[in-house]
Amino acid sequence: MKRLFLDSGVVLKSIFGDYGFSKSIFALCAVRIHQLVLAEVVRQEIENNLLQAFYKGGNSDKVLSDFDTFLRKARPEVIAPPSVHEALQAARIIRHINDAPVLASAILAKPDWLITNISIHFTPDVAFRTSLRIGTPYNFMYEVHSRYN
Repeated sequence: MKRLFLDSGVVLKSIFGDYGFSKSIFALCAVRIHQLVLAEVVRQEIENNLLQAFYKGGNSDKVLSDFDTFLRKARPEVIAPPSVHEALQAARIIRHINDAPVLASAILAKPDWLITNISIHFTPDVAFRTSLRIGTPYNFMYEVHSRYN
């Protein structure tokens, strides 16, 4: 079982997107083949986006209910928000300031994988400087679940 730190984009793509690697990883966490590591700052981003969908006329009641059901099934390991000092330290490593609290949370969590769709922010240099294994949903599925490895 791998401990997977998913950023909000991966979770939102799995909720709103068609079938794909993000949705597959979401399902693997729901059935506890892998352990979801959920940072509180990521959960807040997800819920804010789900509420925005409600204000745009989406079916947010069902989506929020489905997300709550997923969380009950996945039983995530919850990571508290980083301190201001930890977020500032992470801001020195990652270019996009909005991702600093997410990166700080991942550094604290020490997951097996940080899975993101934003490889322009979570770069190989960020991975090197933090000792985190960072990849896209495709990278993770290929490296961990491919029979060709």
